[in-house]
Amino acid sequence: MLPDDPALARLLPDAYPDDPAAAAEYRRFTENDLMAGKRANIAVLLSGLETVGPDGRLHLPAAQVPAWLVALNDLRLALGTRLEIEEDYEAMIAALAPDDPRLPAYALYEWLTWLQDSLVRTQR
Repeated sequence: MLPDDPALARLLPDAYPDDPAAAAEYRRFTENDLMAGKRANIAVLLSGLETVGPDGRLHLPAAQVPAWLVALNDLRLALGTRLEIEEDYEAMIAALAPDDPRLPAYALYEWLTWLQDSLVRTQR
């Protein structure tokens, strides 16, 4: 069954949205492994934060980049779901009052987007 939590539902969508029985069966066999993989990627990301050098830069081993990219994407998906981010979200942010309590979360989303993009660019 699709998780009730919208963020989890976004991270673990139904494999067969038009066939609830097949989706449930697929989920039964894959969900635990998918979640374990997501936890492992986050663990790599968190351990990688300890690799900040004396120059203040993150020195990320190339072998960790794929886990970082997946973890950053999962973080963005979860946060974006909670914030109800849509394609034109920049206009929505611009319309918020300067004291809106959601602004830090939107700033975090933007930073995660920048970080993911920066990391992708290092792989070219």
